[in-house]
Amino acid sequence: APEGRWTDAADGDPASWQGYRLHQAVVRDKLTQPDKCQVPTEQAYVLNAEFNQATEDDVDVSEEAVLANIADQHSISSARAEELVLAVEDWTVC
Repeated sequence: APEGRWTDAADGDPASWQGYRLHQAVVRDKLTQPDKCQVPTEQAYVLNAEFNQATEDDVDVSEEAVLANIADQHSISSARAEELVLAVEDWTVC
C-alpha cells in the first residue's frame, strides 16, 4: 500500500507502483527468524491456488465444500487440505 498504509491503498498507482513501499514488519520474521516461518510445500501452493480459483469463481460456494472437493481430487482428508491451503496464507503473513 502507499507508504505502507492500507487505508491509502486506493491512492497509489498500481501501474507503476509509485508511492508504494514494502511493509518490512511483515517480511522481517522471514529474514531474521527463518525457523519461525515454514516455507509451504509445492502441494500446498497447488491446493491454495485451486482453493482461490474455486472461491473466486463462485462467491456463494462454501469454503468447506471447496476444501472437501479439493481433498477428494487429491485423495487427502479435508483437514489436510485445509492445513495445506492455510500454510500458504500463514507463510504470506509470517
